[in-house]
Amino acid sequence: TLVSKTSNVGSIPPAPANKNLQQKMEIFDLRGCVCYCLQMKNRWKLLSQKFVHVNPWYSVRCDKVLRPEGKRGTYNVIVKPPAVFVVAVDEKDRVALIQLYRYPTQRYSMEIPAGGMEKETPLQAAKRELKEETGLVAKHWEKIGLVQIANGIMDQLGHVYLATDLSHGNATGHEEEGIDDVLFVPFKKIISLIVDGKITDSNSITPLLMAAVILKVLKS
Repeated sequence: TLVSKTSNVGSIPPAPANKNLQQKMEIFDLRGCVCYCLQMKNRWKLLSQKFVHVNPWYSVRCDKVLRPEGKRGTYNVIVKPPAVFVVAVDEKDRVALIQLYRYPTQRYSMEIPAGGMEKETPLQAAKRELKEETGLVAKHWEKIGLVQIANGIMDQLGHVYLATDLSHGNATGHEEEGIDDVLFVPFKKIISLIVDGKITDSNSITPLLMAAVILKVLKS
């Protein structure tokens, strides 16, 4: 839990006056911004677990737990391999986005290239997904973060990459993924598309905002 505002670079915000609270806090640095954060404690206790559904894409695990307030409960968790998300930016500062129809939500969606890992490293998966979904190949790769994708129901983590120095090739995954088109959108318009509700995929919005800060399109 964040308990104080971030500071300017080079200065540390004052700690809370409560000495007991100070002892439970730690300082962390987030790209030059110093924050105080309460040290976290796992208040859940696992009693037993079993898998109740398994398929090639995900599994469902049923955990019997002691909840934080001490009551017994059941927590069903979707178990999935890690995923990768790629913000690909060309020499004109345009971002590669794909358009497709998402069956679960019954909505069209504009998203960054992404997908699950298949017995490979995160970087290998990111390169594969970018090529399959857009036909692009990038010479320069930078990992810019790790995200919890749906941490209330799923254990999947997502590795976020910034890909630059792009060259064009042939996409191979359009038919399988149902991708209708690949768009190149100026990065300065991305924020407007998010605010205006044109980009609604949360797994794209977070990496796009991370990359926007790093590339100084959006001030931190």
